[in-house]
Amino acid sequence: MRKKYIIYTISLALIWVMIVIKLNGLNYNYWSHQSYRLQPPKIVAIGYFLRYYRLSIEEEPNNHHGEFGSAVEISEDEIEEEKSKFKIHQFNELASNKMPVLRKLPEKRRHSCFLRQYTFELPTASIIIIFHNEAFSTLIRTVHTAISRSPYHLVKEIILVDDFSDYEKFPSLLFPLEEHFKNIVKVKILRASERMGLTVSRLRGAKIA
Repeated sequence: MRKKYIIYTISLALIWVMIVIKLNGLNYNYWSHQSYRLQPPKIVAIGYFLRYYRLSIEEEPNNHHGEFGSAVEISEDEIEEEKSKFKIHQFNELASNKMPVLRKLPEKRRHSCFLRQYTFELPTASIIIIFHNEAFSTLIRTVHTAISRSPYHLVKEIILVDDFSDYEKFPSLLFPLEEHFKNIVKVKILRASERMGLTVSRLRGAKIA
């Protein structure tokens, strides 16, 4: 009888452990969760981090545009809109707008890249992104890609330097941009009061990094 009770207790405990692991996987929040740092190995390969940044990508069930590099479908009714948006940025902005902010990408790295080993505690890095009159969807996708595919502890901050964008023509780059990133503490937005150019803007971002 005692033996059966012990087996039952162990089985119940294992079931609860599996439930907790499953729930943590479903509710994973990359930028706030740091449990992987509790007892990390000193030497790691790329594969060690894959389980974390892939879990941070939330799927959009009804939006598969651009998944794994697939083509974005443009209907005949959208062709004129596609052409008009193309004139603004000289790329297919309509296709960009259709793609989800976070999407799955095909693995392009060579197998040898996964065999190399690195020290877990590498120096941190500040990511500086310069933009001027940029398309909103491509800008936020760039930032979210950097967020979701980088080890949390190695990214000190992401600095967006706005090189004097025209907010009358591109209003989404003002308040909507700040609203979008207001809850991500590592993202900072720096605004220029005059046009500075790429090099000066980059240096200004580096100065506060």
